[in-house]
Amino acid sequence: MIPQMIRVDAVYENGVLRPLGPVTNLAEGDRVEAVLVRVAPIDADAPSEVERRERAVRAFEEYQMKLAALAPDPDDDYDVVAAMNATRLANGERPLIPPTEAK
Repeated sequence: MIPQMIRVDAVYENGVLRPLGPVTNLAEGDRVEAVLVRVAPIDADAPSEVERRERAVRAFEEYQMKLAALAPDPDDDYDVVAAMNATRLANGERPLIPPTEAK
């Protein structure tokens, strides 16, 4: 039997986990294994959260500026899939992604 992972949001009340919505793909009486991750609410107005978001925006803007300043790539038409397939074929393996036929 292959394990199937289902994500379910739940709340813990009176010693019992209660799903916040329907749980699909389970039959009555099915046994499951649960891994719990406590989700702490984020105070969007907390100074530390505001500072974190501002740092993230600055970092992204700096990344965009550095990316825009790069010289054009001379190998812009480089086909990664074709290169991977050529390497695999040279090693006697089948292509990772079969080539598509031209229309």
